[in-house]
Amino acid sequence: MRVLLNRTSGAAMAVLLAATVTACGGGESSSDAEESAANAEASASDNAADNTEDAVPGSMEEAEAAAEEARDAAEAAGDAASDAANAAADAASDAANAAADAAGDAMDDASQAASDAADAVREEAEKMEDAAEDAAQGAADQAEEAAAAMDEAVTEAAASMGDAAEKTANMTAGASEAAADGASSVLASLDGDAAAGKRVFVKCMACHVVQEGQNRVGPSLYGIVGREAGSVPGFNYSDANKNSGIVWTEEVLFEYLENPQEYIPGTRMIFPGLPSEQDRADVIAYIKAESQ
Repeated sequence: MRVLLNRTSGAAMAVLLAATVTACGGGESSSDAEESAANAEASASDNAADNTEDAVPGSMEEAEAAAEEARDAAEAAGDAASDAANAAADAASDAANAAADAAGDAMDDASQAASDAADAVREEAEKMEDAAEDAAQGAADQAEEAAAAMDEAVTEAAASMGDAAEKTANMTAGASEAAADGASSVLASLDGDAAAGKRVFVKCMACHVVQEGQNRVGPSLYGIVGREAGSVPGFNYSDANKNSGIVWTEEVLFEYLENPQEYIPGTRMIFPGLPSEQDRADVIAYIKAESQ
């Protein structure tokens, strides 16, 4: 490049010199000066071309060598990149295969574990079902035994109650008979006055009348002498009165009217009684007279 500049500068100087000579009137004509300048310029151009031809071959060889080196380097880089890509692909494939194998093994293990767990649950459920059936059967057997024992106990209790009731009835009958015997002797010694008994009956009128078929708080006392206790139609007696087994004779009435609740425990009659033997004899005479 320096040679080309030098050559170019020489041509320019020749042109300049020729122009100077012309301007100074150096003896040559204008056309001669111009021809000289043209010749100088052509000579400079030829020299520049020669110098360029001399300089290019070395630069081209260097460029070709550099290009060759670049191609070699590019090929080497391509080969290295291809090798690296192949190696990475192989590694990724190996890793994927290993992961797939591991996943398959894990799935197999999980499937086996699930199957084992299901078997264990089924076995435990069967055991629980068997235990429940055994427990239910045992409970049923115990309930049956308890029911049988209860039936037997109820039967025995009923028999005992029946015996006790019979004994009580016998005792009550015996006591009634004894009381009747005692009352009979006392009553026989008294002379009942119906008129006086009417006055005594005022104490009874809050609950009773002697008219037939007229029940109030208590049953009608019409025809009570000789009647069985708890037998007036339409009246709701207490169980104690209905089940007493008493027949209202004069002697029984005489004892009963002294203290009704003591004579028949459980009766609903709240009358406190007639302590006077004469009052009792008189009211009985009044009830008998009104019932005729």
